[in-house]
Amino acid sequence: ARSARRAVTVVVLLAFAVGALTVAGMVSGTVAQQRARDAAVGAGGDVVLTLPAGPAAGGVVDVEPYRALAGVDAAEPVTTLPITILREPAQLVGVPIESLGEQIALRLGAEDAEALRALTPDASTRIPEGTTTLAVGIELRVVDIEGVEESEDFQLEDLQVRLGGSMVLIGSNGELIEAQAEEREITVTGEPQRFEVEVPLEAGATSVADVELSVNYLLQGEDTETVMMQWYEENPDASEDESWEFFDTFGTDGRVDYYSFVGLGMQKITVTADAAPLLEAGLLIDQNRNPWVGDLESLGGGELKWGASGYADPLIVNTQEGGGDPANPDPGARALPALITQALAKEFDVEVGGSLNAAIAGPSVPLAVAGILGTVPGTLEERAVMVDRNSLTAMLAARGSQPRTPGEVWLMSGADPQALAEEALAVAPEGTTATLATPSAADPSGAMRSNLWIAAAGASAIAIVVATLVGLAGGREDDVALRALGASHRRIGRAGAVQFLI
Repeated sequence: ARSARRAVTVVVLLAFAVGALTVAGMVSGTVAQQRARDAAVGAGGDVVLTLPAGPAAGGVVDVEPYRALAGVDAAEPVTTLPITILREPAQLVGVPIESLGEQIALRLGAEDAEALRALTPDASTRIPEGTTTLAVGIELRVVDIEGVEESEDFQLEDLQVRLGGSMVLIGSNGELIEAQAEEREITVTGEPQRFEVEVPLEAGATSVADVELSVNYLLQGEDTETVMMQWYEENPDASEDESWEFFDTFGTDGRVDYYSFVGLGMQKITVTADAAPLLEAGLLIDQNRNPWVGDLESLGGGELKWGASGYADPLIVNTQEGGGDPANPDPGARALPALITQALAKEFDVEVGGSLNAAIAGPSVPLAVAGILGTVPGTLEERAVMVDRNSLTAMLAARGSQPRTPGEVWLMSGADPQALAEEALAVAPEGTTATLATPSAADPSGAMRSNLWIAAAGASAIAIVVATLVGLAGGREDDVALRALGASHRRIGRAGAVQFLI
């Protein structure tokens, strides 16, 4: 019984010592890990400007006032890319975490420049400097028309059409710019013909996000309301993306219907009248050069040309039939280049060249892993993704969505972060606050962690001493009993040593 009590006492004391050591180690490790993460982030941006709350989506941050402060040359696109950072919480590969965060990062530093180049879109996706006009090609032909009367003013093989269109462009700061083409009259026959819709560029446009073409034509001999009602009765589930849309109608002896070809993934559109085909239109979109649409190989080929001005050599977008709907990306869809953190790569078992899907502002966006970083500058989160904001804007705009408004600007400080913070606040919008991302050299938790280690060591020493004294005190009584039973001194000593070890 006495031996059992001694054993219990020793076990309790040793457990106390082990627990103290464990608690000290956990606290020390957590603090050290947080300091390491802070140090890594501080290397990416020393001054963090938290901007006033803006609109929920579609807003942009004017980065021009901060270029000189951050030492950013306008001729260095690699270090001045607008960056969207998807921080934890974000939704990746269908695993919901919590929500979405975005920032703009300026001047990420030389150590990140090489990795950042992987996010730079190919030059062919950008509008070259000096370009004043873009044109999108469309192929039209007259097909079988039923229920439409021919007359002296209207012949099937000679259909007068007004062709128009518009583009959504992306500005230098990521803002969306709408550009409208002037409608022009064309004649469509039974043979396929290619036409081009010219759209004059707005100042500051850097790339194309979305294209919309329209066909406006006049039919003779049909009552407008009757035709509309008949078509919708036969197509009750029709939507704009699946069929056609009425924008304007007039007259009882004819009508003008405005058809909007929305979505760059629709390679062939049939415009109908009186429930019968009237026009067959093929949107000629170059899937290979535009990151928001599918893979070129699945679409049959295409070409892209840029022109400085005029009609002679405009942007020609051209594909054959096939492909998928960009609103529902398939595995073959073009992915957005992304940099991800090591923690994220390990969690989802992906390497450079692999792929992820991220739910961004609603739609699921395919990401191609272009590089893996220890940490993503501009966020404290271990799981984060960085993509080019303009490319993301283009992809989302084609699907009717927009990125959220960035909330922070990170600036590299150099020698005096405090001075940079003051200068940045002088040019930043009213209500902006500045904080320093680089951690202090002093360790405010050092004293606490040292005390924890001293306490743990002291508790362990006390436990060992008490266990030894308990063992020795109980051993004297056991020796007397063993000698009375005739045990030798050697045997008694050997038994005591074994008991003490146990």
